[in-house]
Amino acid sequence: MYEVHIERRAVKELEKTTSSIRQIILEKISTILSMQPFPKGDNPKRLKGVRGFRLRIGDYRVIYTVEKNLILIYAIRHRKDAYRY
Repeated sequence: MYEVHIERRAVKELEKTTSSIRQIILEKISTILSMQPFPKGDNPKRLKGVRGFRLRIGDYRVIYTVEKNLILIYAIRHRKDAYRY
């Protein structure tokens, strides 16, 4: 089992979403991502040009990195803004 850490800026982005979307995202993170950093049915994908992966959850993207037993989530954004830094 992996330890999941959500950075402060990702928490702020998550707080901007509606409560129903927020609940779905947190549920996916706690049930799926904490068990496997690369779940098969949920379309994880390696990012190009940036170290990390993205997990698609509806119209939102969870951007994260994996280091040993730690999953570090550094962005939770709508798909239109997900890859802009």
